[in-house]
Amino acid sequence: PDGLTVVSPDRAREVIDALPVGRFFSVGPVTEKRLLEAGWKTGKDLHQAGPQALERILGRQGLFLYGLSDGFDPRPVEARRETRSVGAEDTFQRDTTDIAWMRGFLATLAAKVADRLAQKNLEGRTVTLKVKFHDFRQVTRSRTFDETIGNGESLLSVALDLLCETDAGRIPVRLLGIQVSHFEDAPDPDRETWEQLELPLD
Repeated sequence: PDGLTVVSPDRAREVIDALPVGRFFSVGPVTEKRLLEAGWKTGKDLHQAGPQALERILGRQGLFLYGLSDGFDPRPVEARRETRSVGAEDTFQRDTTDIAWMRGFLATLAAKVADRLAQKNLEGRTVTLKVKFHDFRQVTRSRTFDETIGNGESLLSVALDLLCETDAGRIPVRLLGIQVSHFEDAPDPDRETWEQLELPLD
């Protein structure tokens, strides 16, 4: 689910060995081309080449790649990322100028955003409305308040006001979105510091 794969330590060597060099972190098209020209196509090739050969071709990046091929990643693991915004948007099945229908659509979006905010225990001070028209022109309208808001009724009220500041209704609309940002800064008692462990590949 969500494109995630769990790799147990006993399968790490198998997975890394079969990984194409282009899938390794930090390897872009130029680096991939240089690796392939050197005859290194997979993680197994990188590991067998050794750190000195990789460093000779790529410098410090070569040493980093060798570490990855050996199951070692020195980068810290971010257990949680700061949430900068919460929102929801959706594209209509067909373009519309029906304001009444769009108001109902915004009510659904506002409820969805409010639910997501509640799950994260967040409230924000800025509400942004996103409107995409039939010709793919896109506009946003925002309003920032002194106090935070997060409930569905308040979000809908602001979104409806912002909708009036656009050409919606005069020009066909194909997408609407609501986003909340500028959250209150608060200490996070659950935040922990994690460290990447070396996988036992031998």
